[in-house]
Formats: sequence, C-alpha cells, structure tokens
Amino acid sequence: MPIQIVKQDERLRYENDGSVIYYRRIPAAKRSYIVKIHTKKGKTDWGAVVRDVLEYITLGWENVQDSGKDIPFSIDAAMYLPDDVIGDLLDLSGANISKGEETPGKNSKTT
Repeated sequence: MPIQIVKQDERLRYENDGSVIYYRRIPAAKRSYIVKIHTKKGKTDWGAVVRDVLEYITLGWENVQDSGKDIPFSIDAAMYLPDDVIGDLLDLSGANISKGEETPGKNSKTT
C-alpha cells in the first residue's frame, strides 16, 4: 500500500466493544506545535498535550455510554475514556505521545 498523506478532512474508525470512535491522524507539525505550547522551561504538561491532541484527533462517536446510557460526544467527555482507549487513539493518530515523559531542556545534562 502506498504512503497516504495526512488529510485534515479524513475520518477514520476505531472500534472497541461495540463502540465506534471517529478520529483523524495528526500531522507532525501540529503535534510539535501542541507539545511546544505546553512546554515551559523544559517541562511539558503532558495532560494538556493529551487534551489538545484528543481535541484535534477525535471527531465523534457512537455507542459510548455512562451508566448504561449513550452520551453525546464532547471533548470533555472524551477525557474520561479509559486509558487504553485513549492510548489506542493516540497511537492510531500518529501522536507518538508517552504520557509523563519529560522533554529535555536546553541546558539538560547528558548521560
């Protein structure tokens, strides 16, 4: 299969236990920008990065429930998806984010 360009209007499907989440891939420049705006003095706020990436990549869902009732899609609700589902979406989107990983600062010591 040939390389596919990351398109802003793409709509991909992630299925898990009868639920469907629609997502799109994230271009490397967008991911880098999100990480950059949440990095201060060499420390990255990974929670904010994950939220912004999820906001960019997640387009909607079907059959996602809370207490047995379908809930409408919102980015606030998406933040409460199980960690394994968020991890899958981040991996599938190409976000390449490891939560809790620190970005080295300009003056970091080498090992």
